[in-house]
Amino acid sequence: MVNIGGLIAAARFVGRVWLCVRLLVGCLVGVLVCWVLMLLIGCDLSGCGWE
Repeated sequence: MVNIGGLIAAARFVGRVWLCVRLLVGCLVGVLVCWVLMLLIGCDLSGCGWE
């Protein structure tokens, strides 16, 4: 007999971990995209060279 409660608890745990992983990856991708865009328009960490 399969323990349904245990499966549900495991599924919830995996879902929570998956959500955290997705958030983390989303943040990293967002930072990477911003950084690439800044490089493309001639910016760096010290500011933009609009002059």
